[in-house]
Amino acid sequence: LEVRSYVMSRFPLCLAVFAVLLSTTAAADGWVGGYILMSKTRSNHIVGLSELAKLAADAKTLPVNRIWLAFFSPTMVYVPGSKTLAHTGLNVSMAGDYGFSDVKKYIGQLTSGGVEVYLSMGGWNYNCFPYLYARYSVGGYGSNTPNYWKIQKYGGGNIDNCVASNQYCYVCEPPSQGTTLTDFSIFPEPLHSATFQEAVKFVAAHAGGSHPPAWDPKMIPGHTWTDSKMFTAGNNVVRLTHSV
Repeated sequence: LEVRSYVMSRFPLCLAVFAVLLSTTAAADGWVGGYILMSKTRSNHIVGLSELAKLAADAKTLPVNRIWLAFFSPTMVYVPGSKTLAHTGLNVSMAGDYGFSDVKKYIGQLTSGGVEVYLSMGGWNYNCFPYLYARYSVGGYGSNTPNYWKIQKYGGGNIDNCVASNQYCYVCEPPSQGTTLTDFSIFPEPLHSATFQEAVKFVAAHAGGSHPPAWDPKMIPGHTWTDSKMFTAGNNVVRLTHSV
């Protein structure tokens, strides 16, 4: 479920969308919510902070009681006590503390008004790794995949023609977005993290289907990763290596 942040009269979230949410998302535990895209731009200006400010000002009268601030990068870095969002991927400001003090203030106002606030990690570009998405999702099921037309258009119908120079047939974002491969990220699987290991156990215990979850802790941001599957390139059988 999602609520994108727009300004409409005094309420800064789209009331028409709220009407749907109120009728469909009132769960047993009594919450209704949506996310605010903090990096949203209008007329080439980031408006996430100003829209968050409007939400905070109306916290006590909002028709939601739970909000997700989106999106933090899965490879974010925050040093305790630094009080800066510079390396978190939230992209609400490019100066000073990168919006830290304002975000903290508005979260305080929202929670004081009875609205729970969660920090959301992920998002499309922060969870779309072009090579893997092209090779194993879009191209993994042939022409039955809705986005297979991208392989036909940019790769001539051959997945092996989806390479770094065309962002693997632009499966994550079209050329018009002006993205580079460095704009995309992937959730790391840190072996040293006890929290992550608990998450692995939880997923494995609750996964259905005939194929158990597969993990690859060798995918480390800033390093190269070699696909264990063999592919044919001309007359050669190769393993493909990519920057993460």
